Amino acid sequence: MRANYSKGNFEITIDRNETDIKRLNKKFFNELKNNYFPYDDDGFSRREYTISMTLQSLLVDLNDAEADYILRNLGSLQVNLYYLKLRPGVSADIYKYRKFNQVDRRNWLNSYGGIKIYRDDFKDDHMEKAIQKIGWT
Repeated sequence: MRANYSKGNFEITIDRNETDIKRLNKKFFNELKNNYFPYDDDGFSRREYTISMTLQSLLVDLNDAEADYILRNLGSLQVNLYYLKLRPGVSADIYKYRKFNQVDRRNWLNSYGGIKIYRDDFKDDHMEKAIQKIGWT
């Protein structure tokens, strides 16, 4: 997931790289109770989809003073969140997860897992190269 925030607006992009979309059976979507985009056949046939929303819509539980403070003081930001399974598990065949090397994945997570916070355009290029090397992009 990638989220970008600027001037009161969020743009969130979901990348379904863990699911092998070509292996999903159309019957799978008919059995879902919440069969609407992005959880329907059309939504899953796209590897990525983007949602746009305002920060104001996310601050509904705050009082006006708190929401105004956040809106005035929050600068631009970008968030990248990676969710991946350590092992296929029982649900791998149901949800048609992509096949992966468990040893490589565990080694990568041991080296790069956890929370990383970077400021002012600093980026860990080594992590990006490692992601590309093992084919997760």
